Amino acid sequence: MTTLTVRPPDADAAHQLATDLGEVLDALLERTAGTLVERLQAHELSAVHWRTLRCMDRSLVALHPDVLAERTQLEPRVVTRAIRRLRERDLVIDVMAAHGDATPALALTRRGRAIVHDLDHARRRDLRGFVEGLEGTERRRVEAAVSLLSGEL
Repeated sequence: MTTLTVRPPDADAAHQLATDLGEVLDALLERTAGTLVERLQAHELSAVHWRTLRCMDRSLVALHPDVLAERTQLEPRVVTRAIRRLRERDLVIDVMAAHGDATPALALTRRGRAIVHDLDHARRRDLRGFVEGLEGTERRRVEAAVSLLSGEL
């Protein structure tokens, strides 16, 4: 005897939306990743540097290297190397941590923050260009995916 498993309609819709979202993200990365890489190279930054700087920019407080490694989901040794390079470039500085902690925390310099904001602005411009270039069905797929994500997050 064969057993037939029927997924509820919501599961089918969620599966289709996940497929659509995957296709949209693939297209988005294909169209915008190259320009981000070029911009990072122009600033002499790697993807690890970018990830580290963005994490620091989004934090309301200075971060210890171990917290930074945890939040960026990078190995501590990778973050340590990135921090060394970012210090050399005057993009991050050590600040005294609260509560007498012996290990200094890290904060962005004005220059570091300016680079992050410049790169974020360029990314938003690329994303806007991507969305504006979509036609009917593609745009509805993106809107549905964003709506779902907005509700789920």
